[in-house]
Amino acid sequence: MYSPSEDTYFMEDILANYRGKIALEVGIGSGYLTRLLCTNFEFVVGTDIDVNSVMYAKNNTLANIKNKLLVCSDLSLPLKCKFDLIISNPPYLPTRAGGREIAQLNPVVFPVVSKHSRSVSLPSL
Repeated sequence: MYSPSEDTYFMEDILANYRGKIALEVGIGSGYLTRLLCTNFEFVVGTDIDVNSVMYAKNNTLANIKNKLLVCSDLSLPLKCKFDLIISNPPYLPTRAGGREIAQLNPVVFPVVSKHSRSVSLPSL
């Protein structure tokens, strides 16, 4: 699970200004950014391929938050709806697993945005 770090806090500052009806976070990790989205959006869907991350977020970070749906899934493949905002902060640093380095960034995130977004735009940084 990807723990919040400097990049997470940077995204938190940007996302504080966004509001809407429905948001999607692809790769929720600990649920840190999902929690922020739940305060600014009427409903939030969070996905993660790691069932342990989904369970952690459900039972800890997002335990008392009602306007959310968490799905254990690769990206947003089973979803059929459109979102006002889609975010992802995937782990981008290599990790050690089984004695070899693994880059964790999945380059398929951008087609997901065009499939599920009501309008595609990037925030100004």
